[in-house]
Amino acid sequence: MSVTGFRLASLTLEIIERRRQTLDSAFRDALKKIERKVPSDVKEGYNYALLALEYFPKADLLLKRERLEKTPLRRKNAFRVAFALLKSGQCSKDDLSTLRGGLLSKRLWSLLSEGNLEWTDHAIEKLPLHYKFAVEYVSPPWLVEKLLELMGREETLKLLNAMKKQPTWIRINTIKFDETYVLNALKKDNIMVRKCSNIPFMYEVVRGREKLSKHPLFARGGFIIEDKGSAIVVHSLDPHSYETILDAAAAPGIKTSHIAQLAGARIIAADLSYKRIKEMTKIFSRLGINNVDIIRIDSSFPPFKKKFDKILLDAPCTNTGSLGSDPGLRLALWKKPFIEKYSILQKKLLAVLLTYVKKGGELIYATCSLLPEEGEEVIASFVEKVKLEPPPFGSPGYGRYVFSEKVKRLFPHRDRTIGFFIAKIVY
Repeated sequence: MSVTGFRLASLTLEIIERRRQTLDSAFRDALKKIERKVPSDVKEGYNYALLALEYFPKADLLLKRERLEKTPLRRKNAFRVAFALLKSGQCSKDDLSTLRGGLLSKRLWSLLSEGNLEWTDHAIEKLPLHYKFAVEYVSPPWLVEKLLELMGREETLKLLNAMKKQPTWIRINTIKFDETYVLNALKKDNIMVRKCSNIPFMYEVVRGREKLSKHPLFARGGFIIEDKGSAIVVHSLDPHSYETILDAAAAPGIKTSHIAQLAGARIIAADLSYKRIKEMTKIFSRLGINNVDIIRIDSSFPPFKKKFDKILLDAPCTNTGSLGSDPGLRLALWKKPFIEKYSILQKKLLAVLLTYVKKGGELIYATCSLLPEEGEEVIASFVEKVKLEPPPFGSPGYGRYVFSEKVKRLFPHRDRTIGFFIAKIVY
């Protein structure tokens, strides 16, 4: 166990909480801040961060009991990492004493007693129901409360449990490689996959998930890691080779690349972020995609003079549907985000982009969100002006809306995907 690994994990959690970043993104930024490190430090740091993201709600119960919620973020997250290491049995307090450095004050250190660690297990039982589930399933309390209201206790618990063990999916890229060739190569390296029954080229990874990004065929564009929910959004668009298609919030380009694989259409991939466009360009190059024009624009002020056959608007959102695929989101979203900010932007984007759909064309509106404010409520603002057609996959939207049968939701416990809202608007 290393001091550097401990500091790296603490810094990663701080970045996640401060900037609301994903785990991998925060970890990369944390690595840049620590100069002297060896490969074992990096591996330990990532594993410690993962562990802390599993235990931080219990650690926070102790801080709240002692009225230490406003502890500076770096010290708070060092405490969370230390708590997780002790609570999980990864190390003893004697072992931890060599790692703490100057990050844990005497008061924080004194809280890490065996009695206090056990106290957190009993304290959970006295919490309000939604907060109890939030701590047990490491899911934001405000979100759990909302899901209980929308779905009831039994369905909410099924969803929360499914998000603890989210499956990994890959899409075989037939633009560059034969499907059978890729499957044989994966099998040879002991990566076992299961074919999706209703989406072509999609496979669930049964064994060997940790080997995917290091596999030679990943670097050569033989396959790409893509959630089945993302694939379903693309199949809802049903692209064809004779169409002109706009992906209005395209980066990092996973769905755009899927459209390109399904149809040799002319595709415009638009995004506002230079950094994400750079990432998208690299992905397209790796996958051998050459029928996509990338442009940097704000899609709420598009410069287009012509209309499109089809538009995909996978709008910016809270990412509440992705909790199961990125542990960092559990901490990043623990405090309720400003949902209305996203909702306003989503409605603005949809209103503008609808004017760029040809007669007889379609627009798919999607968000990886479990919240009606980013799904049904957005569509409710337009439902009297547009025609909805039910997308091919998923469950009906939340039942309180008269049009719920005409929109679809994907849920981790029902569909083995991340959470998505999908609406298909036809002209």
